[in-house]
Amino acid sequence: TKPKGYSIDHPRIELLRHKSLIASREFGAPDWLTTPAAATEIRRAWTELRPLVEWFTGVFEGVEH
Repeated sequence: TKPKGYSIDHPRIELLRHKSLIASREFGAPDWLTTPAAATEIRRAWTELRPLVEWFTGVFEGVEH
């Protein structure tokens, strides 16, 4: 099958079939994990993802879901 609006021979048809995107970061078990500093570290990691979220939003603005 193919996503609506795309031809079956689209050069990125395999990628277009995906329904989600996941970005992650492995923290392991740092010393700060069980301290109040965890909120700061996790917030920092979340902020570092902002460029990816903004890019993704820009790419898909106006695209029907």
